[in-house]
Amino acid sequence: MDRFVIHKKPRVERSPPNADPVSKAAEEGEEKEESDSERENREGARAEVALPEHLVDVNTASTATATSSTPSDLSQTPAEGPRRPVLRRYPATRVGQQDRFFNRKWYEENIWLEYSILKDCAFCFACRHFSRVGSHGEKAAFIQNGYHNWRKATEQPVELKRLSDTRWSCQYSALWAVQKTLPVILAILKDIKLQPHARRSTDARALLSLIDEEFILHLILFEDLFRTAKFMSDTLQSPNLLLETATDLAYSVITTIKEKRTEDTWRAIWSKAKGLCAKVGVAPQKPPHERRQSQPPHHLQDFIVEAPIETEHPTMSSPDALRTSSFYPVIDRLVNEMTRRFSTEAGAVLTGTSALNPKHATFLQKESLFPMAQHYGIREDNLLAEIHQVHRLLERKEEQGVTVSSTLEFLALLKPYKDAFVDLYKLLSISVTLPVSSASCERSFSCMRRVKTYLRNRTGDARHSNLALLSISAARTKALDVRKIIDAFALNHSNRRIVLL
Repeated sequence: MDRFVIHKKPRVERSPPNADPVSKAAEEGEEKEESDSERENREGARAEVALPEHLVDVNTASTATATSSTPSDLSQTPAEGPRRPVLRRYPATRVGQQDRFFNRKWYEENIWLEYSILKDCAFCFACRHFSRVGSHGEKAAFIQNGYHNWRKATEQPVELKRLSDTRWSCQYSALWAVQKTLPVILAILKDIKLQPHARRSTDARALLSLIDEEFILHLILFEDLFRTAKFMSDTLQSPNLLLETATDLAYSVITTIKEKRTEDTWRAIWSKAKGLCAKVGVAPQKPPHERRQSQPPHHLQDFIVEAPIETEHPTMSSPDALRTSSFYPVIDRLVNEMTRRFSTEAGAVLTGTSALNPKHATFLQKESLFPMAQHYGIREDNLLAEIHQVHRLLERKEEQGVTVSSTLEFLALLKPYKDAFVDLYKLLSISVTLPVSSASCERSFSCMRRVKTYLRNRTGDARHSNLALLSISAARTKALDVRKIIDAFALNHSNRRIVLL
């Protein structure tokens, strides 16, 4: 029987401070806080690891070129894993009035991260060992030079957003993300165009043909307009917003957009578009060739033609045509749509809804309620009599200790007396219905996709409806007492053989 002798690995002695820059940086001020195993792993990185031939990866040749110029205290082969030295305090870099330095908590958040003490930079372990040679350029961060901008290390990356037809904030976020990441988008599309995959290459080539100077101009134009209207969209989605304030807010936004319809704004957008085109490398379009004037068809010679028969698409080389066909029409259409939605009649209705809120300063004031009543065909004299009587009712309820603090509570208070306060109850019902959006309906559709699975395909409509209600109203469902539900189920089904404890 063969005998095996186990030799204990000798402990590597620490080198003098001036012998190795890694040890010198680690011993300064005894700022390191390491265990014995971590120190052995750090010092063992200096030794070259020889792998058997059957373990050498095919990317070793490309890895050697990628790691030849990187610091020696990083991983030299994929088998070593990322090097992550843990220091009590990392070297600080002065940025403005603050000191910035590497944070060891980033190890837990990014498994691919490794740190070099020699260069005080962060590197990507996977990118260094498994990327193609030259695919990231000659001076790529995280591969050769390292990342050292600690001030922007925790910033969230810009991601492309999915477009939405209903939410202005999503549309603005999508426009802003495309504008910020346009150089990256073009680089990725150019890389995909060179791939052997025919369909992907064709799609990338088609998208690259669409990204021209005119596209960039419209991107900047719409991003500027949607940024102006974004804060109003965010404010209108607030649950504590009074509808009366929406009219004033819309008026200010409409005025701001109207003020953008000037030559100075157009020249600023034009120059910004030109600068972005030069930055991303989009070549200017060639001026269109002069075409002979088109003649009207033979069958229209006896008629008076008021509209042009054919129109030429404006190009970036003609700023006057783009200003006339895009800049002014877009602003005019936006102003008209917002004016229509927040018209004088709509403002009167919103003022009336605020007057039905017990917390509002104009609660039950006839000057605020009459425009809304007139819009919905309610007589003013009848409403005035009901307002007088409801004041008496509220005073009596306050004496009994009953108070109302919202429109819904006021509606619930008048529900037993709805035959006496017909017009006021109608206005209250309208005021609590106006703020309702399509979000609840859309949420129900999304819930049905989760509830109606393959295993529940044969379930009836009534059971599906009940399951959907439980899923949609999750907060109320969790607040239910399960024991009471079981007891009620057992009482209603006394002939069941199931014993419910």
